[in-house]
Amino acid sequence: MIIGNKKRTVITVCHDAGGAEIISAYVKANNSKAKFVCLALGPARKIFLRKKLGDLLISKKFDAEIIFKKFLPDFLLTGTSWASGIEFKYVKQAKKLGVKTAVYLDHWTNYRERFGYPRLGWENNLPEEIWVGDKYALELAKRKFIGKIKLRLVENLYFKEVKKQYRNLTLKKYQVKKYQADNILFLGEPLSSAINIFGDRKKIKYNEFVILDQLLSFLSRNYFKKSVVVRLHPSESRDKYDNVLNKYKNKIKIIKSKEKNLLNDLADCDLTVGMQSMALVISAICGKKTVSFLPDEKQKCILPFSAIIKIKKISLLKNLLKTA
Repeated sequence: MIIGNKKRTVITVCHDAGGAEIISAYVKANNSKAKFVCLALGPARKIFLRKKLGDLLISKKFDAEIIFKKFLPDFLLTGTSWASGIEFKYVKQAKKLGVKTAVYLDHWTNYRERFGYPRLGWENNLPEEIWVGDKYALELAKRKFIGKIKLRLVENLYFKEVKKQYRNLTLKKYQVKKYQADNILFLGEPLSSAINIFGDRKKIKYNEFVILDQLLSFLSRNYFKKSVVVRLHPSESRDKYDNVLNKYKNKIKIIKSKEKNLLNDLADCDLTVGMQSMALVISAICGKKTVSFLPDEKQKCILPFSAIIKIKKISLLKNLLKTA
C-alpha cells in the first residue's frame, strides 16, 4: 500500500464488533505498509484498544468532512453496522472527494440489506469495492451484487489471530492446572431486537429467548451436572435473559459470563450452543464442539463451516453432552 516512496493514508471506520475485529486485524498486519487513521465507535473502540492500536485512533468524534480535510486519505475502509449509519457518512464523503472506498462484509447474511435494499436508491450507499474473507462469501456476493460493484477476496486475518491466541491461552491454562472443560457455553444473539439503521427488522419465527428456554429445559430434564455459561452479545444488556434464567436457577447451575474475551469462555467449555453469530464461527475455529440451534425447519443456518453442527430439535443435543 505504497505510492512511490510515500505510504498511502488509509482511514478505517468501524462501529459494530464483527467488522471491527476483522478490520483491526487487517490494520495490525499492514501497519508498516500504510499510514492508518482509525475511527472506532461503540463496541469497535474496545476492540482496537485491546489490540493495542490506540495510537492510531482518532481521539474525538469528528465530522467526516473535517477528518478528510485533516488527514487527506488515499483510501477508506469500513465495516458495516446494523444499527449505525456512521460508515455511510464516510463513504459518501469519500466519494464526494474522489477517495477510493471499500467495505468489508464480516458475515454471510443481509448483504444488500446492509446498504438499504430494497429501497429506491440503495445502490448510492455502495462503496467502489466490497471485500469478503472466504470463497463462500465471494460467491454469495456475486449473486447479490450482479454487475453493481467490484468484489475482492481479502483474507480474514482475524481468524488467524483467533487460532494463535486460543492456542497460547489454552497452553497457559493447562500448565496452571488440569482443566475440566465440561461446561456448556450459550452465545446470545439479538434476533428479536435487531432493527437496522433503515428501520428493518429481521423476519424470524423464533427468538433468542425461546432458544435459550428450550436449551435450559432440555438440560434440566436430562440432569446436566455441569454449568451453563451464558455469554451476552456485545449489544445485549446484562439483565436481558433474566426472566428465562430465573425459571431454571434452582434446576441447573447457570453462570452469566463476565469475561471480556470470548476465548476465555471457550477455554472453559466443552460444547458451544448458539444461533448463527460470528462467535459460533470462532468456537468452531478453536476446535470446540459447536452447535447452531434454529428451531424453524425452514430456516437454514447460513454459517458456511462444516464443523458447526446444525440442529432443528434440541433433543439432538443429547449425544453431544457430558452428563457425568
